Amino acid sequence: MHYHIIMTELCNSQCKYCYEKSMNEFDNKVDEKFKFDFSAPDVSQVSEDKLKNFLSKDKNPVLIFYGGEPLLEAERIIKIIDSLKDINVKFRIQTNGKLFDKLPIEYLKKIEKILVSIDGDKERTDFNRGEGTYEKVMENIKLIKKRGL
Repeated sequence: MHYHIIMTELCNSQCKYCYEKSMNEFDNKVDEKFKFDFSAPDVSQVSEDKLKNFLSKDKNPVLIFYGGEPLLEAERIIKIIDSLKDINVKFRIQTNGKLFDKLPIEYLKKIEKILVSIDGDKERTDFNRGEGTYEKVMENIKLIKKRGL
């Protein structure tokens, strides 16, 4: 089974089509009884012990670090990975690719799949995500590949 853990709702990008912006716009247009509650904490409050207990019930759990931008919580990702070393968990992450330097290479290597969000070519990505984003993401991908990923 695949499990997403939303590490944070915060992000280091300001994409033109951000899901939060979309949800807030949607929220403003619907009847009161259909409104969403956005009062959840900005950072995941799940304890490592509870997470370990929950995932240990699954034979082949896959934990996907998600957000906002999950690498804003790199220290917490390290704690979670360390706390789950005794059970058979595969790790994945969905990231915008800007903060690979926040997670030491030995932890990046423990992540089975790294999903990087990008919008296509340089022009499209920089238009949607801000000038220089494409180059930053491509440089970071090359850097982690050079370090053995």
